[in-house]
Amino acid sequence: MYVHIGGDRMVEASSIIAILDADILAVSPVTRQMFSHLKGQGKVEDLDPTERKALILTEDRLWVSPIAPVTLARRARHAIPSE
Repeated sequence: MYVHIGGDRMVEASSIIAILDADILAVSPVTRQMFSHLKGQGKVEDLDPTERKALILTEDRLWVSPIAPVTLARRARHAIPSE
């Protein structure tokens, strides 16, 4: 099952580890450290640098999405079948 996360991107629902509000980067040093570490490894995909609402942590990367985390969580619960 897939979840549309913004732009033309979809991710496998089962690979999603966490969906976080992007504002957490401003208040959580641990999240900022994780973001910096993954960015240094080339594992951050920013779907719209002008509008950052959610962070989607998957098994292999961190997606930065312009879609609200509540909307993404709802989509994940009702994911589109892969076939």
